Amino acid sequence: MIECLPSCRSPERPPRYEAIQAGDYLAKRLNEIYGSLPDAGKLQS
Repeated sequence: MIECLPSCRSPERPPRYEAIQAGDYLAKRLNEIYGSLPDAGKLQS
């Protein structure tokens, strides 16, 4: 899981991004860079 560290957030400074699974983030970035990949988003944890 990739998420904002508790020490870096507060009610005045909420996280900029939602938490995301590492595999989902990687698939998203690879699709942005290289285009559609077969079975993207179906990565096993």
